[in-house]
Amino acid sequence: MGKKIKLEDIVSSWVALLYGTPPNIIFNRRTSISKNQNFEKCSLCNKGPSSKHLKIRKDLKDAKVEEFFGKPINRNGYRYCHLNNEELIIRVKLLWMIVHQRTQVPCIRMINMVEARGLVYERKGKQVNWCVFGEWTICNQLQRLQSYE
Repeated sequence: MGKKIKLEDIVSSWVALLYGTPPNIIFNRRTSISKNQNFEKCSLCNKGPSSKHLKIRKDLKDAKVEEFFGKPINRNGYRYCHLNNEELIIRVKLLWMIVHQRTQVPCIRMINMVEARGLVYERKGKQVNWCVFGEWTICNQLQRLQSYE
């Protein structure tokens, strides 16, 4: 008879991608990545405003983001798991992995407000500069890593 496994003991906050292939990671956790490297290696959009620079009430309304993703969770971000569009969920996960330079996504299925605004702005047919946002994210990660050392 097989061994019984307690599910409570198996806890992970990261989940591997179930479909598709994970992106190639170019961040070595020692040096920063430029927006041009993101553009060349990951084929991200390098035109338009960064999602960090989108102005609420000018570029888009919070109501549009809430209409698309639902209410924000603790003012930190939005959940994308309730979306019925499988292609959009794949886009959200792959974009998150590229921008954060990880091969797995968090199991909480949440993206921050800036990413959600960028995705809604992109759905309006406008371009979002994900390369600049990726460069900013990697710089923040690098600063945090260096502060721990």
